[in-house]
Amino acid sequence: MTRSMRSRFRDEPPPPPRPEPEEDKEKGRPLLTLFGNLLVLVLIVGLGALAISWIMNDISGEYYGRDRQLGYVRMGIMRKATSLVGDINYGTGAPLVMTHGEIRNGTDLDLSFEVPQKWVQEGKPYRAVNFKGKLEGSTIKGILEDSGINFEVTLTRSALNSLFRQLQSHMPWTG
Repeated sequence: MTRSMRSRFRDEPPPPPRPEPEEDKEKGRPLLTLFGNLLVLVLIVGLGALAISWIMNDISGEYYGRDRQLGYVRMGIMRKATSLVGDINYGTGAPLVMTHGEIRNGTDLDLSFEVPQKWVQEGKPYRAVNFKGKLEGSTIKGILEDSGINFEVTLTRSALNSLFRQLQSHMPWTG
């Protein structure tokens, strides 16, 4: 039985050879692939540059500083579509939330903070402060007015915390 199977395959002609690929079709393909890859790289670099520029020029972020009289000062600002929201902490007082925020000329800040109304209703003392300053690159220099006393403060932006704050400001569930 095995002998008849062998003879049957021996009698068939060998399969035809594979056709050789034409060199003309393959000649321009590596160059086209190179240009396609180059286009993708330029697109990625361009979008990356736009993203970095947006991150660096947005005021949203966390700003930190030290003052001899106030102690450690932290201000968080988030730019929403039509307004600013934020908070400020310093000294041993309660954190204050922003009630009014305005940016004029892209660099002049006029911010007001106060103790949340919920806390005032629970018996915490009412406190309000005003901050007027100027944004200069990644630094905010200004005057913090608390109880009629003016304090000059310089706040420096924290890059990593600011990136988180910017991403947070664009999430739909952050209100």
